[in-house]
Amino acid sequence: MPEATARFDLLTSPLDGRNLIEASAGTGKTYAIAGLFLRLIVEKRLAPSDILVVTYTVAATEELRDRIRKMIREALGVLAGKGTDKAFLADFTRGLADPKDARDRLREALRGFDEAPVFTIHSFCRRMLSENAFESGSPFDTELLPDERLLREEIVRDFWRRHFYEAPPEFILYARERFKGPASFLSLLRAAPFRHDARILPEALPEALTGLEALRDGFARLRRSWPKSRAGVERALREGSLNRTKYGKPEHLLEAMDAFLARPWAALPLSEELMKFSPAVLAGAVKKNGIAPTHRFFDRFAEFEGAARDASAGMEGHVRFLRCELFRYVRQELAARKRRRNLRSYDDLLADLREAPVRGHGRPCRGHTEEIQGGAGRRVPGHGPRAVRHPRVRFRAGRGGALPHRRPEAGDLQLSRG
Repeated sequence: MPEATARFDLLTSPLDGRNLIEASAGTGKTYAIAGLFLRLIVEKRLAPSDILVVTYTVAATEELRDRIRKMIREALGVLAGKGTDKAFLADFTRGLADPKDARDRLREALRGFDEAPVFTIHSFCRRMLSENAFESGSPFDTELLPDERLLREEIVRDFWRRHFYEAPPEFILYARERFKGPASFLSLLRAAPFRHDARILPEALPEALTGLEALRDGFARLRRSWPKSRAGVERALREGSLNRTKYGKPEHLLEAMDAFLARPWAALPLSEELMKFSPAVLAGAVKKNGIAPTHRFFDRFAEFEGAARDASAGMEGHVRFLRCELFRYVRQELAARKRRRNLRSYDDLLADLREAPVRGHGRPCRGHTEEIQGGAGRRVPGHGPRAVRHPRVRFRAGRGGALPHRRPEAGDLQLSRG
């Protein structure tokens, strides 16, 4: 049977180790963080500068600062004999073994509260990287890039020019049909959550565009024979043996072939209208006991169809490779261009702090992290397991009115003690 989830109790919840608290909106997360901050000052004898509080938005950090400061003041008021309607403060002050020591500590905490590290996730990462630039290998004075979309668009357009401007014209036509231009590559990036390690599976290797000569020869033969064959093809398509539900009016098919052969290059993949010139498709569309219409142009089209099928297979393989290559190229170019322009995005702050011990020759960012001894935080929506591993207590918004208290699980965003 699954382990029962313990209900969170602000007065008795452990302050050691890691704790994950799940709560829905309006259930008192901010009040609980302020209460835990108060307990850390008194029970663990920590200064405000030793307690890290992390939340999601700048507005939330201001609210947390205000609420924590008010909590300390209210606690001092209760210790001075004032009444309170808050059960937690009444029970907390009543249970103190040394009220005078608690009062002294809270007064000192109030005087030094401006030093309390109350941050958003990203501002904490930025501060840690800037204060430990040498240890983390982090560049100085990087400019924050709030939105990477314009830079990604620039890179994707460069990718398109790099792979298509000098490609064979048949592949360019094929790619335009399949991709509809660079915008489709941008859509592909947006379709999957773009992470530094995102990639398409299965991986595709570069594939040679084989069969182009056979395709061009077959296309040239079709173009040469079409003007003389058009009238005969029209008569063949008007024969009564064809199912008109499938073939409709021959004029539409003839116009489709006119447009196809008017181009200097074969445009693949072949459309449904063009495939109706195939002997195999014609044979499948005759009425019962009917005979499929025949013409030399249909035979030439069958030869061209085989060449088109072979060429399309190579082009489709190259398309799969380009989709995989897109992620590799964007990942590498995005990092390189931000490095050259001294830019850093919000996601970079998280990733750079996570990877800082590796880039800093195995030495974790020291200094400030060694001094912070306790902490609380809120979950960062949309950031998955990429974590700043620091505070001891984390609040995650969820469903339900209770504040359950449980151990963290794999996949949680851990804001845990370093």
